Amino acid sequence: MSAGGDGGSVLGPSARLPGAQPIAATPYIAIPPNAGQQPNVGGAMDATQLANMQPPPSQMGPGAAGAVSKSAQKKPVRRGAKPPPDRPVRALFCLALTNPVRKLCIKVVEWKAFEYLILMTIFANCVALAVYTPYPCSDSNLTNQYLEKIEYVFLVIFTVECVMKIIAYGFVAHPGAYLRNGWNLLDFTIVVIGMVSTVLTILMKEGFDVKALRAFRVLRPLRLVSGVPSLQVVLNSILRAMVPLLHIALLVLFVIIIYAIIGLELFSGKMHKTCRHNITDEIMENPIPCGSGGFQCSQSYYCSKQFWEGPNYGITNFDNFGLSMLTVFQCITLEGWTDVLYNIEDAMGNSWQWIYFISMVILGAFFVMNLILGVLSGEFSKEREKAKARGDFHKLREKQQIEDDLRGYLDWITQAEDIEPETDEPKMLQDGKIMKFQSNGYFVSLFNRFDCFVVVGSITEMILTHTHVMPPLGVSVLRCVRLLRVFKVTKYWRSLSNLVASLLNSIQSIASLLLLLFLFIVIFALLGMQVFGGKFNFSDMEEKTRHNFDSFWQSLLTVFQILTGEDWNAVMYIGILAYGGVAGIGVLACVYFIILFICDSNADILLNVFLAIAVDNLADAESLTAIEKEAEEEIADDFED
Repeated sequence: MSAGGDGGSVLGPSARLPGAQPIAATPYIAIPPNAGQQPNVGGAMDATQLANMQPPPSQMGPGAAGAVSKSAQKKPVRRGAKPPPDRPVRALFCLALTNPVRKLCIKVVEWKAFEYLILMTIFANCVALAVYTPYPCSDSNLTNQYLEKIEYVFLVIFTVECVMKIIAYGFVAHPGAYLRNGWNLLDFTIVVIGMVSTVLTILMKEGFDVKALRAFRVLRPLRLVSGVPSLQVVLNSILRAMVPLLHIALLVLFVIIIYAIIGLELFSGKMHKTCRHNITDEIMENPIPCGSGGFQCSQSYYCSKQFWEGPNYGITNFDNFGLSMLTVFQCITLEGWTDVLYNIEDAMGNSWQWIYFISMVILGAFFVMNLILGVLSGEFSKEREKAKARGDFHKLREKQQIEDDLRGYLDWITQAEDIEPETDEPKMLQDGKIMKFQSNGYFVSLFNRFDCFVVVGSITEMILTHTHVMPPLGVSVLRCVRLLRVFKVTKYWRSLSNLVASLLNSIQSIASLLLLLFLFIVIFALLGMQVFGGKFNFSDMEEKTRHNFDSFWQSLLTVFQILTGEDWNAVMYIGILAYGGVAGIGVLACVYFIILFICDSNADILLNVFLAIAVDNLADAESLTAIEKEAEEEIADDFED
């Protein structure tokens, strides 16, 4: 022990008191002479006693303050801070957390810029898939060849991302591993399928078609959901709401099976007779089924027993269980069910067939399908009540926290208040502040923002008109902006203002849902290009069908047509015919259209839920508009003062 410069004592790491054990790993600590406690020379002095005797750093000398260990200078963890991620000790059974390769992978995959890079790559891949032009008979062009080469670049980027995440988080053997996350499982599946298709293309250049495997590339846009938190929340909510729908889905399937079996027993083989010419024996133009008690042929035709494939290329019939289920599903969707009824009546006569079809429509379409809306509305109402309860609790907690903070701030202000004499501000600065506050108050009102938009549009239209920058059509479009001023009447019409406010609040609530729906439309459009691109061209058709998948924009339009339910069965018929009809594997093409239409039904249900949300918001709209008007009046009073 040696004396310090200030009269205190200094203990070194190897210093030993008489009769005491050495204090290992203890830094040099200055002990003031009047610490209030003398060291116990006869016994060991532990680190706790030394720490209690240590003065604050402000009372130490420069050398002593710098001698304090860095661990003692660490700041306490902030309340509410996110804890560090729980990573496994080893990844892939060999890479520890201290491994430099794993540390680098963790740093890269958790880097925000890397996440943005992956999202941009996914978006670029979507653009490449949309630019690709499918041709019949596996033909191609120069653009498609370049896109095939760029596809290898995308595959390399996604493979590197997959490998780095596996090294950083582990593969599957522990909680929090790479494959324990559903989105990572989707990414891994797409990468593996892409690698398999690439290897098969290189090894088997001829005689092997990997187009079916490449169709899985269209699932890559779904990875955008994992990168956008709002979309991920909406999709998870929908999946949780789909769990109660399992029983209803089984009920719908049960109804379809029952009516398919009944139709198979009653109408099997009844729609294969049609009118043929008496001399040439050719089938009449626009053939329809005929029978002894049904449709009667004209004088130059006769109802032939010779086999005819049937209406809609032989797809709409009850000849086997599969086609019977497909026909019943079409009738339940309420699209073209009357055509099926009339064909049955033409073949068998108008007697009792209407009982079968009307009961099927009432039970399957009106009753069972609407149960889905009831279940989804109930689930959304439950989640809404839970969210409201959580929101009220958080608001109360925040209010209490704010009150505590304000009391602390008030104590600070009371103790530290120092009144300075008021100085004269320049008049220009004062006028600038007034103008600033008035502009902010102007844009508080939505109607003022709307007026500003209309005025700016009108000024732009006048400038473009006098400078002859835009053609007359473009100027007339801008001129139509003036017509939007009619919506200003909602400001003075209370009930209409409440309705507009409820619609705006509902649109904000469902914006993520609409974005997710658009993402699914894009995925199905790209899948349609991969499966049906260039195949809707038939030699026996006089003109090319308008609904096809030959380009991205046409594919989007066709998918949207199917989503609206308008003539979706006609598109399905052509899709089945493109792969050889019911005699070949073409009947499997109906799976694409059935899944798409089921998503359409869910979209309609979710849009109906949107209407339910709008009705709920309409009840709250009156209070919202009253609050907004009070806020505007308060701002106006502040400006007047």
